[in-house]
Amino acid sequence: MIICLSGFTNFSQSGLDALTFDVFQGNPTPINIGLAGIGFVIGVMLVTYVWIKERTWKGKAAINSTDDERLRLIPEE
Repeated sequence: MIICLSGFTNFSQSGLDALTFDVFQGNPTPINIGLAGIGFVIGVMLVTYVWIKERTWKGKAAINSTDDERLRLIPEE
């Protein structure tokens, strides 16, 4: 997935250069701000996703660990 996204980014390089030199008259600041904003949004989304999954995993692990402990105390017949 990372290699695929890297390839798409490489394809977009010529378009970003055209925007920088034609539309923004050689000023790369708007492109840099846009890329930084996109990176920030994706980063926040990934951190939020991992945080939510971690909370649900801890909740399930706590429930399962108490059930396992109780089952060990029950003698097998």
